[in-house]
Amino acid sequence: MIDLLISFLLFPIVKAGTPWSLIPIPIIFLLWLAGLAIMLRLSLLLPARAVGNLDLTFKEAWMRTRGNTWRIFWGMAACALPPGVAAEIVLFGFLGPNMPISEAFAGRMAVIMTILLVYQLLTLPIWIGFLSYSYRHFFERT
Repeated sequence: MIDLLISFLLFPIVKAGTPWSLIPIPIIFLLWLAGLAIMLRLSLLLPARAVGNLDLTFKEAWMRTRGNTWRIFWGMAACALPPGVAAEIVLFGFLGPNMPISEAFAGRMAVIMTILLVYQLLTLPIWIGFLSYSYRHFFERT
């Protein structure tokens, strides 16, 4: 949603084909990275709410995860990459090296979407587990 808003705000300012037309792309990329960092650091509020910790605030989550944005990012990537590689292998095995567009294209796309849905359903519990362990690491008091 923010990407769409930024696109509507920045792209009408410049005309296509001018040297200034590529300036919004780095701005949008930097804003996207900032949004990703904010999402990663505040995502630990989700397991807190799940276990009933309603005392955790945005400010406390932000302060406790200071300096750990990359660790959270790489943890999430480590949770997504192994199942993603497995899904890519299955898709490559199904599609072969070339995917010709033919009358069976709709059937192939249905199978592809099913494989991707299964991939997402398999990675969701892995991400939830990672968020739970991250919450315990940052917020559990012994």
